[in-house]
Formats: sequence, C-alpha cells, structure tokens
Amino acid sequence: VTINDLAHRIIKISGKNLGIKSVDGPQGVRTRVVSHELAKKVLDWEAKVKLDDGLTLTYHWIKSQLNK
Repeated sequence: VTINDLAHRIIKISGKNLGIKSVDGPQGVRTRVVSHELAKKVLDWEAKVKLDDGLTLTYHWIKSQLNK
C-alpha cells in the first residue's frame, strides 16, 4: 500500500472531494517489502482488522473527537 493509496482510501471514507498534492520529500528507502506471513511467524502477530475497516473506524473516531 502506498501513501497515495492510503490518501485515496481516506478521502473516499471521508466522502469529501479532495485532491492530492505530491511534494518533494526526503530521499531514502523508496519501498519496503512487508510479509504478513513473516510477521505471524517471527512476531506471532496478525492483523485483527482489515485496513479499510481500521481506517474507517479511526476516521470516525477522530471526527467525533473534533466535534466535542
């Protein structure tokens, strides 16, 4: 999942009509390879919530906190 992909997912969840502006950032590792199988094997950890579900829950929680 790229940062742009996350941004698009969050925009969709928000229901807002927003654009994404890319800016130059620091240079470093361009990609990372993540292995769910390796995390389970080495760390005995696995996600309990799907990414989109977690983003939705988090978005609505933050929105409720801002509305207090």
